[in-house]
Amino acid sequence: MDVNAYVPCNCYERGVAKPAPVAIEFENGRVTSVDPDLEGDAKALYDDWCRTACSHANLCAVEEWIGTVDRVRSFISALDSLGQPVALLASVMPRGNSGAVDGAASALCVQEIAAVRTLSMRRLPHLVDTSSGEVIRSVEGVFFEAQGGDVGFDAYGLYVADRRALETRPVEERLRFRAKHVHVRPHPHGCELRDLDSDATALCLWDPPRECELEVVMRAVPDPEYVGMLDKLERLFTAAIVWSSSVYWC
Repeated sequence: MDVNAYVPCNCYERGVAKPAPVAIEFENGRVTSVDPDLEGDAKALYDDWCRTACSHANLCAVEEWIGTVDRVRSFISALDSLGQPVALLASVMPRGNSGAVDGAASALCVQEIAAVRTLSMRRLPHLVDTSSGEVIRSVEGVFFEAQGGDVGFDAYGLYVADRRALETRPVEERLRFRAKHVHVRPHPHGCELRDLDSDATALCLWDPPRECELEVVMRAVPDPEYVGMLDKLERLFTAAIVWSSSVYWC
């Protein structure tokens, strides 16, 4: 089962939405027809009005898919482990497909989301172009697979690992090159990697973006486990503040 959320706009209440073609009411912030049995032209007019009454489809400023119920429960457990600084956020998260968070609580939840990001920071390896500071890769592991050798990186450096048909050995057992500071030179059939510390070299089929020097550096970043969910929650709570509304779970 999935958990979703929405924040209704207040365009109708402020008189900036088009007049409704039928009698309407609002339930949990959602617009509905007073007559649940609309048919024919009346139903078509009502449906069209819901889509076009204002700049927000169905008069909702924001709608988000939060995740599965199990995923949300896992997130709540993670919040509980962080303790008092995020206690409100943990308490307002949905336990099912109902409930709401008002604007006042939403404002506090935005602050607690910032706290979650700080408290859950992790040091993770990033593959960086040393001349520009550009992050080439931010997720460790193999990013190029080929019979000529898998290319990837981890906290110990950029590596090339042998690959054979139906390869099942872990990367550590098939390494033929690994270095933290690497000069990358394009080659007619991929590129040459040279360890700037030991001068060891290796050829692989990876086609690099350009000739460059790469380095694996450790950077503090929010725990990637829940980055997407935090971003969605922040959009929802911020919208509730802006529109003087509530976040509704559904």
